[in-house]
Amino acid sequence: MIILDIETTGLSAATNQIIIIGILRNGKIKQLVARSEREEREILKKFDNIIANSAGPLVGFNIKRFDIPFIIARCLKHEIELSRSGIRFFLSRNRYCQEIIDLKDLCIDYLKFQRGEFSLDHICRVLGIKKSEKNIEELLPKVLKDNNAFSKVKEKNKEDLKATKTLYEKFEKVLGDLRETYLRDRTFS
Repeated sequence: MIILDIETTGLSAATNQIIIIGILRNGKIKQLVARSEREEREILKKFDNIIANSAGPLVGFNIKRFDIPFIIARCLKHEIELSRSGIRFFLSRNRYCQEIIDLKDLCIDYLKFQRGEFSLDHICRVLGIKKSEKNIEELLPKVLKDNNAFSKVKEKNKEDLKATKTLYEKFEKVLGDLRETYLRDRTFS
């Protein structure tokens, strides 16, 4: 299993870039860091290689709607050819459903909060998962030039990875094998 969380300079993949691809695997955090578009291209290639050489599902919070589409958009921008066993493997029609577990989907299905309450910070607060609620939005405009701002974003990424792992474990403790649950509770055409 790989837990994924990315940090970007903004919400639009057309005008912003990925600055951190955070990966939690086998209890270890690895952060692929980019402070320029050239470096972004390199970390995208490294991430694809890591995925190609890993077993188990890709897990994250809102990764189907944000992280993965952002990664794909940036790969398109850089014209990066993805390996068949890397990111492309996850995007093949039947693998996308089986190998990606988006915990935000499970929160929507089972926690039944009000519409705007589905941030990772909010879910962690409600479920008692220890995590600081650092708002990094104001840091994003200066993150590429300010080392202090960049360090804060890196620390938040680490916290988000750990919190996502804890959330995954909480769901698995209650629901059993999440791959099975996730598939069972969704119909795909």
